[in-house]
Amino acid sequence: MSATLKTLATATALALPCSLGTSLPLAAEPAIGFGLSVAFGHSGGAEAGFGGRIFSDDDPNSVAVSAGIDYMFSGHWRPVVGLAWLDDDLYASAEAGYNLGGGSGIDFGAGFGIASTD
Repeated sequence: MSATLKTLATATALALPCSLGTSLPLAAEPAIGFGLSVAFGHSGGAEAGFGGRIFSDDDPNSVAVSAGIDYMFSGHWRPVVGLAWLDDDLYASAEAGYNLGGGSGIDFGAGFGIASTD
């Protein structure tokens, strides 16, 4: 193979995935939500709070990955990640969170609220 042909083949091999990646539409649109949550695993028992979520998809009647942050009524913040069932403008989630002020570290919880589904 000549040097020019090798250069052309290399440039094509590098450019093709990039051009395909920019021309394909996204598979899912994100959704946002706000609601109430309950965390378990604290030394004092269950703890309630409210917060916001972003979901990996906005299709109703589907499961989506969720991430967000809660403000717990005891006065501290709790970032969370989990899975959520999205329904028509509603969500229910199961999540793991990190207690940023209560001193007990990672906990598990559930949440529900409103969501901007499609």
